[in-house]
Amino acid sequence: MNVLITGANGFIGSHLKDAVVEMGYNVILLSRAFDSKKINNYTYEEFFSLKLDLKIDCVLHLASPNYDYAKDNSLKDGITNLTDKILSALPYYSCKKIIYFSSAKVYGEPSLKEGIYSEDSKLNPLSDYAEEKVAAENLVLIRSENYNLDYIIYRMPLVFGPSMNSNVGKLFKLLNNGLPLPSFKSTSHLRKSFLSIDNIKTCIQFNLNNMDSINRNIFNICDNNDLAFDEFVHNYKVISKSSSYIINLPSIFFKIFTKLPIFNRILIKLYGNFHISNNKVQVAYNIKLKDTQEGLSSLLTKKL
Repeated sequence: MNVLITGANGFIGSHLKDAVVEMGYNVILLSRAFDSKKINNYTYEEFFSLKLDLKIDCVLHLASPNYDYAKDNSLKDGITNLTDKILSALPYYSCKKIIYFSSAKVYGEPSLKEGIYSEDSKLNPLSDYAEEKVAAENLVLIRSENYNLDYIIYRMPLVFGPSMNSNVGKLFKLLNNGLPLPSFKSTSHLRKSFLSIDNIKTCIQFNLNNMDSINRNIFNICDNNDLAFDEFVHNYKVISKSSSYIINLPSIFFKIFTKLPIFNRILIKLYGNFHISNNKVQVAYNIKLKDTQEGLSSLLTKKL
């Protein structure tokens, strides 16, 4: 089976590329630049020319800019327009299956309000990035009818795993270096969903081994529990045996800082509630996803 991966040079893509190879499937890589060191590596220009002699069984579409706001068309070009071009090219390569990796940000942003998002929750994109993800999801729905495609759309929260270069990865490196970090205990009631790279692999392995599971559906995928951000950091500290000191600040500090424009956005983004449900995917696939504690333990057996 031939599996095309877009964004294979990114954090998630590099992990899925290795996982698909380990499963015994043939991987075709699509990237912006040709890499002579990689087998089956093609540029977008080559792919969109429709001249490649390829038969593709399934596409894992991961390619996407990873920032919230833009003053130019980079997010539209890198998310919506790119997705449209890929979908339009699939019939020429006899491909009928696509897995699109979207974001849980289509539901909104972290906030101080408590609640949980399911696949039936109203979409409320609040950033340029989230708006383009919604637009790309809609294109998948429309083009699936036009081209007779089957799809899965995965909506993901914050993803963590080895070699991540996100802000959480930088935070973990600070803990590894024993640097002190502030903590706000007053935020323990605000719950967040996290997603271990291992759980993404579990879902993709199920899909590729059971191609009928790619059947025009939308799923949230996340770890099988939720945590306050403080708990997430504390759990990593304990598991990693970090010598870092957590400074517990009084709750009044959180209230003061979140009212200051310079701190508000970053603090709400880190500590705010953003809890999604993964019940639908676990029932549909009859699987049990790992919890965040297991994902953190697995992380430490590999290189950050």
